[in-house]
Amino acid sequence: SKSDSSDSKSDSSDSKSDSSDSKSDSSDSKSDSSDSKSDSSDSKSHSSDSKSDSSDSKSDSSDSKSD
Repeated sequence: SKSDSSDSKSDSSDSKSDSSDSKSDSSDSKSDSSDSKSDSSDSKSHSSDSKSDSSDSKSDSSDSKSD
């Protein structure tokens, strides 16, 4: 009694787990901080020169000629 043991070839199918590379393209968060230019308007205080034109008080003393 020849028991032809049929070679049970267990072709183990190579389970290739192609791990899809999870590329996390981290989008560069460029925080373009808008330059807050505080154009401080030059507060020019034009101090108006207070010219006190002191009118020369000429006291024309009339010569009292006592003839």
